[in-house]
Amino acid sequence: MLGRLIHKEILDQILSLRFVILAAIGAFTIWLSLYDGYANYQARLKDYHTARTMTEERLRQYQNVDGFTYRPLWEFSGVGFEEHKPPTPLSIFARGLEMTLGRSIPTGYTKQQRLRQSPVEAEPTLGVFPPLDLGLVLLLFGVYLGVMVLAGVAASSISYKSATSFILLLTFWVVTVVVMPRISLIVADGILPAPSTHEFQAKQKAMQRQTMLKRRAKLREWEGGWKNWWESPEGREAHTLKYTEIRDEAQGEGRIERDRLESAFRNQYQNRLNLAVVIARISPAFAFKNAAIRLTGTGVARHERFNRGFIAYHRGTFLDWAREREDRNGLSRSNPDKYGKPDWNINGLPRFLYREEWADEDVQTFLVDACVLTLWGLLFFATAFMAVSRYDLR
Repeated sequence: MLGRLIHKEILDQILSLRFVILAAIGAFTIWLSLYDGYANYQARLKDYHTARTMTEERLRQYQNVDGFTYRPLWEFSGVGFEEHKPPTPLSIFARGLEMTLGRSIPTGYTKQQRLRQSPVEAEPTLGVFPPLDLGLVLLLFGVYLGVMVLAGVAASSISYKSATSFILLLTFWVVTVVVMPRISLIVADGILPAPSTHEFQAKQKAMQRQTMLKRRAKLREWEGGWKNWWESPEGREAHTLKYTEIRDEAQGEGRIERDRLESAFRNQYQNRLNLAVVIARISPAFAFKNAAIRLTGTGVARHERFNRGFIAYHRGTFLDWAREREDRNGLSRSNPDKYGKPDWNINGLPRFLYREEWADEDVQTFLVDACVLTLWGLLFFATAFMAVSRYDLR
């Protein structure tokens, strides 16, 4: 009996003029959206290649064929250059947060290595859609569409009036699509509060200042014990070596404190976010959007993977290369007769290469959200079946 009712409803809808008009409008809107997504992706891809070309030109400007000068080294240390995050092709189908997240990240001795901060990092459940498999996205969309259809069938089954069914569906939509994703962060903040990004950055800067003051005090103490050290090559060489020793020692101590601070902030932030996502998953709309944004790589997850990869590169191979060049040129400037004429250049500069990866957590997110949608579908089907089975057909 339920099958006959569903068959009758489908035929009545498909054969109506209203369905044809709505289908035409939907098809036009979908193709227009795809064209807009493709044009937007091409524009961002062109912008990415232009930015890469400008970076290469910037690096060529640091080369000084006439010998060592202070300006290239100071510019490289203070200004540096930028590396860029490539756009993901699947943003054609689900743009998500791609337009609001950072695209470029500075590289230098003194630059803070972080992509441009975006509000969606603090409010990820308010995004629309976070490079992996378009087939899974389409499958997920099919499941989501089935849930919405079953929700309509269930509302029609438990009510005799179309107006009542409409009110039920509207209430369901408002609660699950509008209210739940937004209230999830409020609840998570109350249960597991986390410091803001500005608080974290303030603690970082305070820690860096303390480290710098300790380095400066130790170097001043050494300079007080060697009068007029700058007047002889031996004194300048000893000063450079002492500076390097103090710098490496301070950085070793600071690295421990920095890692502790970052780990504490990341854990608090992630616990808050995980709780918010668990609550928001009650909404089938959020479950669909959360899985889609992870599968297409247009959200915070890919953004953070790029950021973590770059920070590992900068704190590893790049700083090793930079410190070696800085130390060698410092010794050459202090005692050129012993170490040779200073010759600063960027030969051998390691570059950052981002490789896309299909993270296990993205697959797990898809499976969990797909199960949530399936449970909603089963709930609506059971509701409709029980309501229809109680009809008095006499």
